[in-house]
Amino acid sequence: SLNVKEGQEELGDVELPNNVKIGWFPETAKVTLTAIPSEGCKFVKWSDNNTENPRIITIGNQNIELTAEFAWADGVTAYPIWIGNKQIHSQRLVMNNATNPYISMGSITYDPQTRTLLLDNLNVESSVGSTLVIGDKDKQESAIKVVLKGTNIITAYADGAILTQNVDVSFEGYG
Repeated sequence: SLNVKEGQEELGDVELPNNVKIGWFPETAKVTLTAIPSEGCKFVKWSDNNTENPRIITIGNQNIELTAEFAWADGVTAYPIWIGNKQIHSQRLVMNNATNPYISMGSITYDPQTRTLLLDNLNVESSVGSTLVIGDKDKQESAIKVVLKGTNIITAYADGAILTQNVDVSFEGYG
């Protein structure tokens, strides 16, 4: 059998034939695994330390469990802000419905110089954890200002609409 996972979903994905991530294959089956890094990320290795990508494996009569490990690409700075499970980083300072499937309208923009997050007529909903997460649960962050422009709707179907962690957040505007 074969079970394939992504280490950090936001950083990349694994492509298999017919998008099957887990299942039984004939013992003689050869399966091609392709680790696909997200924008601003790189593939590092498989959980068995193999670095081939794409990688062809023969199933045999064994249970194979592999995790693709990804990291931020050299020179990319990740910021402590997530919309759904998509993190803002230095190569993606603006998110809208073309770059984030959780956004149906409007945009969110982060300015790292002023540490300002602009929500511009944003309509976002998520069933993955909290919809908007600001801050890092593992370390203290400098304050972030959130500016609201127009009508903004943040809907959560899982944990909560807005979660702040180890950071002071101030809001400006309304909507």
